Amino acid sequence: MSFDSCSDYSSSDSQDSPTEDYSNPFDEAFMKETEDLVVDYIGFRLRSKFRQSCLRGLPREILVPPSQPSNKAINLRNLATNLEDQHEQLFQQICFKVDLSESQAKRNFDRIAKEIFTEGNWNWGRIVSLITFIGVVSHHFVEQERPEMVCEVIQWLLQFIRVHLITWIIEKGGWDGFVAHFNGNKQPKSFWTGVFAMGAIGAAGITLLAMSNK
Repeated sequence: MSFDSCSDYSSSDSQDSPTEDYSNPFDEAFMKETEDLVVDYIGFRLRSKFRQSCLRGLPREILVPPSQPSNKAINLRNLATNLEDQHEQLFQQICFKVDLSESQAKRNFDRIAKEIFTEGNWNWGRIVSLITFIGVVSHHFVEQERPEMVCEVIQWLLQFIRVHLITWIIEKGGWDGFVAHFNGNKQPKSFWTGVFAMGAIGAAGITLLAMSNK
């Protein structure tokens, strides 16, 4: 899938550019699949919340649903949707409290994303939480009549994954491992709620409080 209307997530002018060489074909294929999954989820979320007229100018991949989404995409859609439903108020508070102006949005996204994964506390729940957060931020920008920022937000996420998470995700089996992890853990809903709440949501909440008091 081409996403040429947005900036390249591998841009070398980022302050967070990785020191490792991620140019090998396997990593590039992984990043392409990651981009496809993120764009699918963002498109799914925005189409479910807004009329097409509100999304005018966004890439076709966001405006037009795929004829047959992959099992990975369906799993991500379902998990992120459920997570947002369970913590809707907190996600909305983050968007309300955090400065998402053009000059500060990227910086504050990075702060929250890094807090979610502080001290190497990486797991699939936190990754889903970060993607869910990006969906909420994308919604915020469309609501503020700034749909052009959606592409920027997606690239922030892809860049963060490339710099900070790619090694961990690949070691866990990539996105096939993601599906296997959640399909193989048939836990009660309350269990998954606790996992998410104790992970990314709790971290993001702490970050929100700290940032709102500065």
